[in-house]
Amino acid sequence: MRSKLQRSLGSWINFECLSAAHPIRLATAVLHIPVSTAACEHTFSTLKLVKSYLRSTMNDDGLSHLGVLSVESRRAKSLNLDEFVNFFALNHNNHRIQLM
Repeated sequence: MRSKLQRSLGSWINFECLSAAHPIRLATAVLHIPVSTAACEHTFSTLKLVKSYLRSTMNDDGLSHLGVLSVESRRAKSLNLDEFVNFFALNHNNHRIQLM
């Protein structure tokens, strides 16, 4: 997922054996900034949508957990919730809590 500029600069750095030079280290760090910034912007935009929708109806803990689920939605959709419910139903010591 590297851009053409990143690939060409990377091959030039390796070819010239300049990987230990300080300006090259700085250039390498600068090339990685857009990728990390885009990931943060995606997370904050997702949290902004969740917070604007549920601002007045939830406490901070619930909002935080919902934000994590929203950011990690692809991973959360792949979980088998029936497996979790069955595990807690069989292993929980307090029988007053009914999960099914």
